[in-house]
Amino acid sequence: MRPEDLAAAAEGFLREVARRGRRTFATDDLEARVRQILGPEGYLEAGEYGALARWVAGRVEAGDLSPIRTRGRNGRRPPLFRAYRLTALPGARPESLPPLHPRIDPAGARRLGPGLRAAVEAVSAYLFAHPDPAAR
Repeated sequence: MRPEDLAAAAEGFLREVARRGRRTFATDDLEARVRQILGPEGYLEAGEYGALARWVAGRVEAGDLSPIRTRGRNGRRPPLFRAYRLTALPGARPESLPPLHPRIDPAGARRLGPGLRAAVEAVSAYLFAHPDPAAR
């Protein structure tokens, strides 16, 4: 087993969390699931808790996870927080939208999905081309 196997197992756990519609998870649940996927020997060969802690720290630094500080630290070395919040799936990057008219909510436009992107851009272009006469 390699550390890449540990990362793949941990990312699989995060996908399971997201698929269930949850955004938070306990560090103990992450470790238990990774140990279950890799098996006891595989978890040992991949670097055990130290490798998992490095992976979590990397995901926090990348912005994929954020610690839930109110639940405290787990008391192990290196210390991790007891729970984390999923902010983005690993490898998933936010969709980029062109500059939209200020009256269009970018978060709402992203929720509509790529199928309606052209319509949102057309409405935005129309709003830029035809300013509201009452706003003058």
